[in-house]
Amino acid sequence: MLVANNTPIEKYLLHERLIWVKREDLCCPYPGPAFSKVRGLSAHLKVLSENGILSVGVISTLVSKAGWGTAYISQPLNMKCYNFYPRSGREDIPVKEYCRMSEEFGGIQVDLTNTRGSIFWHRAKKYLSEHEDGHFEMLTHHLKLQETIVETAAEFYRTIEAWGEFPSTIIIPVGSGTICAGVLSGIEQTSTGKKHLTCKVIGVTATKDVDEDRRRASIIKAANVHVGSMFDAINHFEVVKTYRAYMEPVSRNTSPFPCNPWYDAKAWEWLDNSIAAGNQLDEPVLFWNIGS
Repeated sequence: MLVANNTPIEKYLLHERLIWVKREDLCCPYPGPAFSKVRGLSAHLKVLSENGILSVGVISTLVSKAGWGTAYISQPLNMKCYNFYPRSGREDIPVKEYCRMSEEFGGIQVDLTNTRGSIFWHRAKKYLSEHEDGHFEMLTHHLKLQETIVETAAEFYRTIEAWGEFPSTIIIPVGSGTICAGVLSGIEQTSTGKKHLTCKVIGVTATKDVDEDRRRASIIKAANVHVGSMFDAINHFEVVKTYRAYMEPVSRNTSPFPCNPWYDAKAWEWLDNSIAAGNQLDEPVLFWNIGS
């Protein structure tokens, strides 16, 4: 089983407040990565394989599991995976371990000089075109796949059906925002009377160096949630900044469950501090642990 549906919801106390945690880090059991973008990635690569694509290229950041996940899904499809990652002399980052796991599943590791995202992507695509015969695809930067939104929305629906509750507040880590877009889409599609009209979604960024309004707008656009729908994303969805830079992990992780220090733990840290400061969040509160 490469991808697991109906990942569990667990409950924990945080400053005497009950927090429900959606364990999407369990959607791709080891030796796959704790990386819930694998949901959409699996669906996307299956379609590519059926259409004759033999090789794919993927961009990994220094702390991303994208190359590991892509190789893991590609191998049983008999597809080549090229994992392009930026060179770095830092020893406190997980890129070497993630590349090693990518290699375990046949991934070809290509290190390139670190440049701005779009330039890096085009350089990777050029490399791929010079080493393959045309039956290849360079995957979108940050794996912003429509299939990820669709599959995450479907998992949200399954979650509500199994849980029997509907959250009043959802806290979700935001990197590219693709998984968050899937949750927003799932809220709009889930039929639970009118309870979800009062559901507030708070996306916590993986970096403090981001424009919250622009990120919020891009997520709403990706989710295809329209003003006037039952869930009014304009009024009920906000993006807030983490306290940290992208390449600064949470060194003292207080979460009682496995939490990625570069992504998930930053959102849990924000939630921890918010509750400790006395900020009120309508219950039930659901923390969507994206597994990145």
